[in-house]
Amino acid sequence: MMQVYNLQRQNNNTQKKAKIVLEDGKVFFGFFFGKTKESFGDLVFSTAMSGYQEILTDPSYFKQIIVLTFPEIGIYGVNMLENESDKIYLSGLIVDKYIENDFFNNFDQSFEQFLKKKNCCGVFGVDTRALTEYLRENGSKKCCITFEETSTEEVIKKLNKMTFKNHVKDLKVKKITFFYKKEHLKNKKKVLFYDLGTKKSILDHFIKKNYELFVVSWNFSFSEIKKINPDLIFLSNGPGDPRELVYLIEQIKKAIAQKYFVFGICLGLQIIGLALGFKIEKLKFGHHGVNHPIIDNNNKIFITSQNHDYVLIDDKKINDIEIIFRSGFDNSIEGIKSKNHKIFCVQFHPEANPGPKDMDWIFKKFFNYFQNE
Repeated sequence: MMQVYNLQRQNNNTQKKAKIVLEDGKVFFGFFFGKTKESFGDLVFSTAMSGYQEILTDPSYFKQIIVLTFPEIGIYGVNMLENESDKIYLSGLIVDKYIENDFFNNFDQSFEQFLKKKNCCGVFGVDTRALTEYLRENGSKKCCITFEETSTEEVIKKLNKMTFKNHVKDLKVKKITFFYKKEHLKNKKKVLFYDLGTKKSILDHFIKKNYELFVVSWNFSFSEIKKINPDLIFLSNGPGDPRELVYLIEQIKKAIAQKYFVFGICLGLQIIGLALGFKIEKLKFGHHGVNHPIIDNNNKIFITSQNHDYVLIDDKKINDIEIIFRSGFDNSIEGIKSKNHKIFCVQFHPEANPGPKDMDWIFKKFFNYFQNE
């Protein structure tokens, strides 16, 4: 059975009315679904047409409220095997219509049940096209999902006092979450994996290679790195402004100086870039979606999955560093490497969950560089 919920339910007295208040005073209206509660976060939009479950469980969206531009969400239900983590990290979800669909073979629970169970509030019946156009013209904004009767002026006062900093620290990843013991492995290479808010599908690429794998948090020191003496240091995706992670940047500087292999994805690229001497800027409304073109140095175009609000500024030459990918939308940096291949990072998500698999070969590049050393 499939049911579509949109503005046609506006006269249903059981549906609680919601108000979306932006920091500049702009207000949009809709109806609660999922968990009915007030929620605050940075408001961004994603152009993904599917993969709503992977988006909801991606730690990179921590402290953000997401507008999904695709008009009908929930079409293929919820399958718990598709989760990228064990919880929903974003602060809220805004859609035009949501669909409760229970006729798929891999159906586990309804979309609304999933939101309620994971304590996430959603708003439907919103003119998401108008809201997206507003963000595109005016940039991402701090935002509050609240009740219709709540004072807009009071909400704006709260928003103006709020700052969202050091998201990675707030994720509270343990110092060493786990490791795979060497005696059980065919591959004797050691990988130190900085979990800055990683997606399960990225970590799975490393697990499948049977490395001795150490998964550590952002505050793992260089002295501790030297004790492990890894063949590769990898920095994952994650939320927030990379400039807040001053301690981690200093540790990566030391690792680069000692000629360790250092690779990264998304936030990982930004941390490595800062360690190399690049500067960072915040995009007007970020790159979020699964249809973002990038261009390599041979003018070949790939379609990628992306989720970031910050980019490296291309304002000076960094010794030994080559820019290997650029955005087809705004020419921003999407990939860098060193000429000796000791550094290799990409801004997009090659694991593409959700998204196209155009760039899955990037992991093979990662692994080949240090395995062939």
